[in-house]
Amino acid sequence: MPFTIIATDANRFRVEIAQNEKELCFQSYEEAKSFLDHVKEANVLPEKYDFIIEER
Repeated sequence: MPFTIIATDANRFRVEIAQNEKELCFQSYEEAKSFLDHVKEANVLPEKYDFIIEER
């Protein structure tokens, strides 16, 4: 099953993580988690978001 990463803010606004206007889908939870960890380490997204990995 594919997995995607969703960012949410304090107002419960949901944002799907995309690249070049195409939603990023991962083949495993571990792959999505690895990508999310890399993004967090690179510090490229605002801290106001919480991230969840959802199965599609």
